Order: sequence, then C-alpha cells, then structure tokens
Amino acid sequence: MPGSIKIDDGSGNYTILTNAGSLGSDKTLTIPNETATLATTNGITMADQWRLTTSVTTSIDGVTNWERPDGTLQPAYIGSGMSESSGVWTFPATGIYMVTFSAFGLLQSINAVIEIEIETTADNGGAYDKVAAAHLDDYGGTMEGTMICQAFIDVQDTSNDKVRFNVSKADTISVQGDTNCSWTQVNFIRLGDT
Repeated sequence: MPGSIKIDDGSGNYTILTNAGSLGSDKTLTIPNETATLATTNGITMADQWRLTTSVTTSIDGVTNWERPDGTLQPAYIGSGMSESSGVWTFPATGIYMVTFSAFGLLQSINAVIEIEIETTADNGGAYDKVAAAHLDDYGGTMEGTMICQAFIDVQDTSNDKVRFNVSKADTISVQGDTNCSWTQVNFIRLGDT
C-alpha cells in the first residue's frame, strides 16, 4: 500500500519500508543505531519581494527607497528575507539565488535611454561587477515600457557577497516608483545550497 511504513527496532536499527506505487516494489531505508538526522525540504526556503516607492529621474548606483509590498494576498516574504542599507543588499544565508530587477520606465524626450543593472560585489562593496542589464531606447518622443534583467548569484559569504541595483540614463527619463503598486521591483529567490 503506498505510504505504508514499517519500523523494526529489534536490533537497534530502524528500517522504513514504503511502496512507490507505480514501481510496484518496496523501497528500504536503513538507519544504523547511531545519531542520525533525516532532513526534508519543503520547496523554496527564502523568497522576498521589494518595490520602489519613489520615482528615479537621475543616474544612480545603488537605488534606494524600497519597501515590501503590502497589498491584498501579498505575503511579506518567505524565510529570513533580505536587508538593504543605502542601496546595498545583504543576503540572509549562503546559497544560490535568482535575482530579478524589473522597472517601468518613462522616456520623455527623443534619444532618451534608460538602462537598469544588477551589480554584485564579493568584497563588501569594494568593487562591483555588472552581471545583468536591460535597457529601453526612444528615438521618436515620449515612450514607456518595462525592462527586466535576471541573474543567478552564488552567495558564499553573507558578510562580503552583496548586490545593488542601478539606473543609468541619457536625457529625460523616469523609472516609476509607487507605494501602492509594484511598478518597479526586485525579487530574490533562494534556489538551493552553494
């Protein structure tokens, strides 16, 4: 029967038998008579979302003014969550993360350009590398659109491995921020161990 379990501790060992159903045979897992831990993971252990609260109209390295969304059916976050200080983000644990930066941009003049960037550092901000970018160009006048860039980031040291989000611009632009809607947002999902 699928899901059945038998534990035999007569010799100090524990044996768990389960039927896999479609395979049609029992599977055996034996744990010797010593201290042991069986760990299970219930999917994603950390996910966090933040939105920009005020619009950005200038080029800036390390965008600030973020908040977690608080709308109907929006969870605060899963797990420990990220922290941000002066535009620099700290990860709560080591691991492989998928980081996404999406921005709603408004180009207000001919030849206006917006670029959004994800930058990482492995020395607590001493030097940054651009690891992902997206841009929006306008050659005909007022235009708007959404830009998205993503990166997998391998966090091995939470004290030194950081990330920041930049806006680079030419001419008259605005990256839209709002305290009621996530026009511009960043998302962090821990995918697994490093």
